Amino acid sequence: ADVISLDRIINTPPRGIGKTTVATIHRTALERSISTWAAVVALSEPKRDREGESLSWKRRKQGYLETLSRAEPIALRVSAADKIHNLGTLLDSLERLGPETWRRFRGGPEASASFYRSVHSLIDERLDEPIVEALGGLVERLEARAKQDAEAIA
Repeated sequence: ADVISLDRIINTPPRGIGKTTVATIHRTALERSISTWAAVVALSEPKRDREGESLSWKRRKQGYLETLSRAEPIALRVSAADKIHNLGTLLDSLERLGPETWRRFRGGPEASASFYRSVHSLIDERLDEPIVEALGGLVERLEARAKQDAEAIA
């Protein structure tokens, strides 16, 4: 029932979660002998602290990086795929809409780029796979764009 429920709701409404990501979630659950929901949680950034209070943008990103630093290779691959998707979408929005896009991001251009660089660095330390290089290329593009836009919106 867990798998059926997840498959039914994971992309409703559309969230841009691809078949590869869904397959990775299922594979992670199977490999770790955990529920698909537990796999999703293991691959997600924390939103609240233990008392249920909302975490700040910075604390959520720190929590994600802490989790990623201990993650299994499959979770690193999922994170890389997710960040590649996120960066592609962000770079596309920046191209179409310009620097105003950054107003939707609590971290702003420089902190956002720094977060993605940290994700790439953590994954690059532990995986030697083409997906890491693809992520690195997008991070470099974002860093250049963030530097340019930070000056424009300052």
